[in-house]
Amino acid sequence: MTLHLGIVGMGHVAKHHVIGIGAAEGLSLVGTADPVKPSQDVGARCPHFASLTEMIEAVPMDVVVIATPPSTHLALAQEAFDAGVDVLLEKPATPEPEEYRALLQAAKRSGQRLQLAFHAAFGREMDWFKEARDEIYRTYGQPVGIECNFFDPYVVDGQLLPQAVGLHGSWRDSGINALSVLDLVLDLQTVTVGKAQLMGHAQGQGLDTYSSVDLVWPGGRGVINTSWQRGQNLKTTKVRFAEAELLLHHTDEVAVLTHQGIARPFDQSNGQPRLTNHYIGLFAQFAAHRDDPMFDEGARMHELLFQANEVAFNREEHVG
Repeated sequence: MTLHLGIVGMGHVAKHHVIGIGAAEGLSLVGTADPVKPSQDVGARCPHFASLTEMIEAVPMDVVVIATPPSTHLALAQEAFDAGVDVLLEKPATPEPEEYRALLQAAKRSGQRLQLAFHAAFGREMDWFKEARDEIYRTYGQPVGIECNFFDPYVVDGQLLPQAVGLHGSWRDSGINALSVLDLVLDLQTVTVGKAQLMGHAQGQGLDTYSSVDLVWPGGRGVINTSWQRGQNLKTTKVRFAEAELLLHHTDEVAVLTHQGIARPFDQSNGQPRLTNHYIGLFAQFAAHRDDPMFDEGARMHELLFQANEVAFNREEHVG
């Protein structure tokens, strides 16, 4: 059975969505929607519409991929649910916890599927980790420390780049990516937020541009750092064990396992752009295993995302 998909929101990741859907067996892209018509290099070979409303009215579809700014997610998802269409939603689901709860309630009332697209969890280095995880944990035990660094070059000369304007700050945008990776490393139900700092601002924008959030779990501690100000596109996760360390270099799609001073690299790169690989993996998994728990509503990830924001504000550690 072929699933017919539409995409609403044809921004800078649209071409990766299109490639991922096209590469997946059993998926067909039947429409795109955005007020601005996508350029030819996006590669969509299907009708384009100015809005989700127009697309749903004109083209029968099973699933709509919502890839617009997070503040628009709730209204667009509700429109899809009302039309009897399932939703595959880009992360974060919503910028605020009240909207997230309303989103879950809307999905439940409609009886339609709501699934989240946590693309960072589908990196090729993470595919390697999923295969190696049980053996690593049997050999070295459970993680005792973690450091996640998720950096994007979205602030240049104090100015926020256009593609970051609607992302609601570095913590909401990159923190959820880091949490989706950690969901494969830890049992997030056992993790709580310690100290949280959301800091910085871009000229004319009241957004955090870098953050540091401490995490605690039984037997371990960790930190997630995000930044838009370093001028780097760099994503890494270091996992420490009692006698070993695992580096997951998400940008280069490489894993490095170090024990007793000996580093063993596992290069998973294949010459394709990282995001292309993410979405090829994501849509392949979606097509083959639509009931896979990796496509849930991301409830615990969003709880921790919002909890960090509350801790930062309640402790007056948010610096504007």
